[in-house]
Amino acid sequence: MVACSLGIGAEAAVAGRLRPVGHASGFSAADKRRLRQELAALETGERGSGDPSRWSGGRDLEWVELRPELVVEVTYDHASNGRIRHGAKVVRFRDDRDPASCGIDQLDTGS
Repeated sequence: MVACSLGIGAEAAVAGRLRPVGHASGFSAADKRRLRQELAALETGERGSGDPSRWSGGRDLEWVELRPELVVEVTYDHASNGRIRHGAKVVRFRDDRDPASCGIDQLDTGS
């Protein structure tokens, strides 16, 4: 089984650092395999494991860090405290955007 979830980050105002704000999953099996192949060139070599999920215990939560060179447009149901909380879905990859142009201030928290 190939697991695939994209971490979502935004440039923080402090020192231009990437700050995680959520993740998107729900890719088809074919898309998972394709994404793993396409994104392999951006891997930094950093790997880790996420915290256990309350909803799906026993799931492999390994993450692989990618260089922040892609922009992904997402939709989501809810965000609060600078994090996407529910329903993030990938709309499309945005090759017309520079990652540095995607700031944390663009996260709509509904406030």
